Parts: sequence; structure tokens; C-alpha cells
Amino acid sequence: MLASILIASGAVGSGPATGFTYYKNPGPFSSGVAGVFKLLVPYNDPHLLTGASKAVRAPLTIAFTRVGYPVVGHVVSAVCILCNISAINGSLYIGSRSLASMATSRYAPAILARTTKRGVPFLAMLATNIFCLLVFTNVSSGASVLYSWIVNLAGVSSFLAWMGIMLCHLRFRKALRLQNIPLSTLPFRTITYPIGTWTGFIALVVLTLIQGWTSFLNPFSIIDFLQAYILLPVFLVFLFGYWAYHRDGFVDLAACDLQTGHVERSEAEIASVMKEDYEGATGSKRRLARAWEWIVG
Repeated sequence: MLASILIASGAVGSGPATGFTYYKNPGPFSSGVAGVFKLLVPYNDPHLLTGASKAVRAPLTIAFTRVGYPVVGHVVSAVCILCNISAINGSLYIGSRSLASMATSRYAPAILARTTKRGVPFLAMLATNIFCLLVFTNVSSGASVLYSWIVNLAGVSSFLAWMGIMLCHLRFRKALRLQNIPLSTLPFRTITYPIGTWTGFIALVVLTLIQGWTSFLNPFSIIDFLQAYILLPVFLVFLFGYWAYHRDGFVDLAACDLQTGHVERSEAEIASVMKEDYEGATGSKRRLARAWEWIVG
């Protein structure tokens, strides 16, 4: 952000200050929440992401090249590549372990739970890596098309995942009430329940339904519609398919097991642990610990 401000103000580079020049004419490269990056590059720059582009540059890379510092642009590109590698590595780790865990719990084919002698779920890792082949669709369809599909699918899947988390929280708290388990047995509790949980759940449902509203504009875009909503029927097919195959539905909250794996700790023990963490903290850490203690109750 600081670099963007310095470039736009003319403090960096040999050219004049651009200010809001590109924002006004011919227009910014993004209509979303790109912040001050919109000031750096016009929308018609040939190196930006377009439907016909096969490779693109980051806005900062283009901006530094424009003001006469291409080397800095290369540094920005290198940082972007390293960040992408880190994100991909983390995503592959999370994806493969989640898939292996699902296989262990009978939510995915059992073969995906197989591991090496060191405990690496190699088949789940292989299955997760297969999705990396999607990048080759860039050759035929263009970078922007692939990017739009990935962003939309990732966004909808995140909405669905968080809806599941909210629903699990609501049903968990209801199960506690039905089984007469006091909240004092929980080491952490949210102060926003139930309003915060219900608000989050409803908001996610609404966002999921309206996030593809632009596809209904004149003329109707079937591609945009599929990008926004194709994951919903796929999710429902997997959900009801699992229920039909295993012949089970919602768990009986009055009889579900909430004790297995539960670590018995008294309120005094929990308070003692939190007190030790608080007293061992100093400065900003102590303030954060105090805020966290207030949040979780």
C-alpha cells in the first residue's frame, strides 16, 4: 500500500505524479476492493489479466516498470511467486489431511486413508494434487476465465463450509441443553451465541444465493451463472447421496455422544491455566490475553 501511494504521488520514479489519472481516464483495472492499487495501472494495460491473456503481471510489477524500476518489479514478482508456493504447499497439506480424515470417518473412500510408514497419506495427497492439473486449462480458455472459475468455486465452498460450522455450533449447544450438560464444562464459550451464530448462518445463506446476481443482468450469462451456482447442486448430490448410501440422517441430539474424548477439567483448573498464561504475558501480550479472556468468558 505504501509503495502504491509513493508511486501515485510521484515520490518514486522519474515520471510525473499520476494521482487519480488512471482512475479517471481510461479507468481503474478493478471495480472491486483493490484499494490504492487502482491508482497505479489503467484497465487497458496489455499486461493485466484479460480474457485472451495467458500470462499476467501483478499491478505493482507493472507500476514499477512504468516508473523506471523494472528490477523492483521483478522483486515483487518473486515475492508473489514465493507467497503462491507457500499458499499452495499449505493448501495441499490441509487438503490431503482433510481427505484422509474424511476417509477414516467413512465420509470418503477408505482407500484414501492409506499412509506410508511415516504416516503420510500418499493417496490423499495424490488425489489433492490432481486438481493442480486445472492450471493447464489456462492454455485454451485464458487466464481470466480460469481465475473466475477458481475464485467463484472457492468462495462458494467457503460459504458452505462456514454454514456447516455455524449449524454444528447451533446443534452442539442444543445437544448440551437436551443432555443437561452445563456450559461451565466448556473451557471456551462465545459471548455472541445464539444471535451471532444465527446472524452468521443467515448472512452466509443470503450471500451464497446472491453472489452470482450479475449473471442475471441483460443479457443473461450462462457461464457466470454456472461459475456462481454449479457447486450448490454438486454439494446437495454428495450430501443426499451419502445419506442414501449410509441410511442415516441427522444425529439424535438427546442421545449423541458428547463425552468420548472430553477432557475433564474443573472451572478452578481452567481458571488456573488461564491465570498462568495471563501472568506470564507482558505488554501487548497481556492486553491481548485480557481481551481474549473477556471474549471467551
